[in-house]
Amino acid sequence: MHILTPHTLHYPIKVTRLLRKLGDAIPENGPLFNYEYTSKVTEGTWTEKDGKIDVEVERTWPATFESEFEGTLTSLDVVVGQVITKGLTVVADVEEACRHEVQFGGLCAECGKDMKEATKYNTTTKLTDRATFNTIHDRQGMRTVLISKSETERADEEAKRRLLESRKLTLVVDLDQTVIQ
Repeated sequence: MHILTPHTLHYPIKVTRLLRKLGDAIPENGPLFNYEYTSKVTEGTWTEKDGKIDVEVERTWPATFESEFEGTLTSLDVVVGQVITKGLTVVADVEEACRHEVQFGGLCAECGKDMKEATKYNTTTKLTDRATFNTIHDRQGMRTVLISKSETERADEEAKRRLLESRKLTLVVDLDQTVIQ
């Protein structure tokens, strides 16, 4: 999974120190690299003659970039001294232990993680957006199973292969526009 810089950072940012190397296990919100950014702040100075005077000053601030995913670091696409000028720039890739491709009732069907948990400050993709295809549902929506596009394609290919090997083909006619599984 690509780790992207969110739009919420103060750009441009300059990478100052790498904190991980390839193959490292990364926890969710684990630090990847340090960076610095510059912003203008208003500071007040006191003078006897004029009282308080607001002065706009440019300051450089240190910060740490953290991974929004947990897993194994497979690439780190930044170097010390690199300047990143815009959001949604790929800075690393993480191989996740669970991709959350099958979700049932708001939980990942494989690892049990809550997919509806609040969006964090460094999130570029909501967890619920990983599986968007409905496969089973009822009127109240209580038993909704969502799967990702890649999982639907894999299941479709598996079904095609199984039908062709058994030399049985099925014709489904959907006259009233309902979905038949």
